[in-house]
Amino acid sequence: MIHVAFQDIRKDFEMTDINGKAISAKLVIKLAIQYLRKHLLDQFEERNIGVNANDIEWVITVPAIWNDACKQFMRDAAEEAGIHGDMFSIVYEPEAASVYARLLPVEKLLGKNKTTILKTFDPGTKFIVVDAGGGTVDISTQEVAPNGELKIIHKVCGGSWGGEMVNEKYRIVLTKLVGGPVLKQFKREQGADYNEMMRDFERKKKTYKLNSTETVNTRFPVSLKDLIADSVDSSIDSVINESTFKDKISTKRDKMFIKPDLFQTFFKESCDLTVEEIRSVLNHPRCEDVSAIMMVGGFSESDVLQDAVKKAFPELEVFVPVDGGLSVLKGAVIYGHNPNIVASRVSDEDVKVGDIRQIELNDTFVTADSQCRRTHPLRAEIYISDKPDPKFVTEEGCQKHAVIHVKPSGGQWPEQVFGWVELKVAGTEMIGTYVNATTKERTSTKFEFLPSGYKFTKGEKKRLFDPAASE
Repeated sequence: MIHVAFQDIRKDFEMTDINGKAISAKLVIKLAIQYLRKHLLDQFEERNIGVNANDIEWVITVPAIWNDACKQFMRDAAEEAGIHGDMFSIVYEPEAASVYARLLPVEKLLGKNKTTILKTFDPGTKFIVVDAGGGTVDISTQEVAPNGELKIIHKVCGGSWGGEMVNEKYRIVLTKLVGGPVLKQFKREQGADYNEMMRDFERKKKTYKLNSTETVNTRFPVSLKDLIADSVDSSIDSVINESTFKDKISTKRDKMFIKPDLFQTFFKESCDLTVEEIRSVLNHPRCEDVSAIMMVGGFSESDVLQDAVKKAFPELEVFVPVDGGLSVLKGAVIYGHNPNIVASRVSDEDVKVGDIRQIELNDTFVTADSQCRRTHPLRAEIYISDKPDPKFVTEEGCQKHAVIHVKPSGGQWPEQVFGWVELKVAGTEMIGTYVNATTKERTSTKFEFLPSGYKFTKGEKKRLFDPAASE
């Protein structure tokens, strides 16, 4: 998935299917969005709900740790799926969740002290949202403004240690038990059984109770038992008895029984990383007076993860909205009606929704050699650096972040061009408008965050952008 390598995403980014076959990631996401769009429109038609498809504004949720390139990747896929850019917006998942939760009645919030929970959404209070999904855990620290809007007061953080990390620990145990080649062959030849085995584990993972002393039974297909017998000339019971798991795992018919102490180890790394990240946030001066932690997302429903967070931060109120797994979806709908409900986000400096920055953009076309460029877009390059005060774009740690393209109004630039690009923070994205200094004419611009590839210069990884990918 994209969260695995979001720092390295590019136009031709690929993902692999269950058998390791590479396929265009954009195609997969495009088809998924296309399917969901068609499904909704078909439901409207079947129920005779008179909704014009062109009147629908769509909201797509993304992990808050996604960078601009990832968001453009999703936007491009959505446009290819038939959703025009001016008819949809992108919202960060933990922000959508808090937008939803703050509107819930008290009986819909689960926690030790519901009075404390209600105060979480009083103006001036600060709280952390832990959005634990299948792929990522996003941590967003928010403050309620006097007018009820939300301010993001700490740079969003997190990582790829969501529920899928727990699944991976289970797969590692299976690999140690039956061997990597056998498990790969099983996935390749018995894909349906493999998927059902993992789906059953997913169900047990979500419903597992921490204090339970009972063994956890998960599906262990007969087809896998048969494959083990053919491959190693031994039964699964013999394989288990000869392994380090002989006192932890047993099987009967199409079930595998896992002792609680082994099952809980599947969660350990994910829980430890989540707790460590929350602790890092709380150590920041802006977050010292945080009073509560709200847990949302499908993986947040896990009793093990909830317990780990509560034990690590006993001084904070930890609560989960009812239907926490759906809070992102429902909050996205509310956000679509009022995108300004998130008033500001913190980067290296306070950036408020609606803030405008300017980049001067001039050019001249008076020489004979320059005439061929008059029909070409002007380009403004945006660089980022991991240093606080860089002087040159060639410095170490400085890399090209985006390219702004401005097409000439009327198809051709005048001989002298004077103007600037206005950069405006709009929701979760940056939009740009070119302003002609002479005529005050305003022209929309195109941002290009997605690199076409990478090159290494002096050991540093540099992003390459079309159409000058060889620069």
